[in-house]
Amino acid sequence: MGLLGNDAKMTLLSYSDDKFKAGEKKIELNFKPETLNLKLGNKVANSCVINSISGTGAFIRGNPAKLELTFIIDTSIFDDMVSFGLGKPKEDLNTQLDNLVKNLYSMDGKTHESRYLVLKWGKMRLGNSVGGGFYCRLQNMDINYTLIGPDGVPKVAELTCSFIENLSSDKQEQRAGKNSPDLTHTRMVLSADTLAQKTDDIYRDPAYLVGVAEFNGLDSLRGLESGQTLTFPPLEK
Repeated sequence: MGLLGNDAKMTLLSYSDDKFKAGEKKIELNFKPETLNLKLGNKVANSCVINSISGTGAFIRGNPAKLELTFIIDTSIFDDMVSFGLGKPKEDLNTQLDNLVKNLYSMDGKTHESRYLVLKWGKMRLGNSVGGGFYCRLQNMDINYTLIGPDGVPKVAELTCSFIENLSSDKQEQRAGKNSPDLTHTRMVLSADTLAQKTDDIYRDPAYLVGVAEFNGLDSLRGLESGQTLTFPPLEK
């Protein structure tokens, strides 16, 4: 790392919706590049017959990618710079941590969910990135205070974080190349979703709204439950 670690800085964009458009907040944090670990995987069913020397692997689905890394918040450097007249006071460590926890971990008061994140580091592609970023949500955050001043005020903290990929349905289809309405689609309902919105995402035609409701056995066009799964049947050719 270079002077003050500025050559390893991650940009984190935080949003309140799964379209990654509303309530954008931007945070930049130094991190340890040697801790960056990207995990990619597939769900594969193994099948072996008796007396065989090997087996076959049937692809079931792709697993969400996982990204792990360790951020560093170091306010001691800025304290020293200020004391020598080389800089201006920076927010204390606790204030920076509170802001980070609010935008990465805590439940959003409007959506009742944790926020949606995009991680970017230069031109590096991370996971099934669409548009050069890792679309995800925070899974775990371990905070380790590595330097505490004589007054009991923390000066340096290392944050080991793991993120799990979270691509919206549009971005999944964009990545997979399966955009045709003549295919069967399944979608999980989030708290802010409406049936009209999700139907329009698939068919681009409100005329199919009632048919989708009937196909899924819904009693009304409103009142979707967060977490339920909807099936959108293929259009007949």
